[in-house]
Amino acid sequence: MPTHMNAKSHLPTVLAFCVLSLILIVMLTMAHTAETARRQASIMMLGTNLGGLIAFLSAALLLFRAAGGASMDALMPLILPLLAGMLMMHYHWSIAVILGALGITLLIRQMTGTPEQRKAPQASGDTPPLKK
Repeated sequence: MPTHMNAKSHLPTVLAFCVLSLILIVMLTMAHTAETARRQASIMMLGTNLGGLIAFLSAALLLFRAAGGASMDALMPLILPLLAGMLMMHYHWSIAVILGALGITLLIRQMTGTPEQRKAPQASGDTPPLKK
């Protein structure tokens, strides 16, 4: 296991942090006037539109992959961005609960392995393998 991370893997996280920090600084330093209300509405519309774009692209990719006969394992990575985009569009508790439950399910599945991996016989015995 490598002890260092590739610098390219951190680039999207660093860029997202910089953009969010800039938005936060702008919001904190603005005077509370009618201009502030317009800027806040613009930022909310940007988030809503960005969430709609993310949800649309995820749904389109899901549709194309499902039409191509992809397995559920190949479709699963696109469900999280779909739900996250929907949550950005509409702040409703049910989408957040589904997103959290799906995340927990994926973590448990990663720790225990797939049903095929658990059913496969091992050379050392009948205990199911744990994914590390």
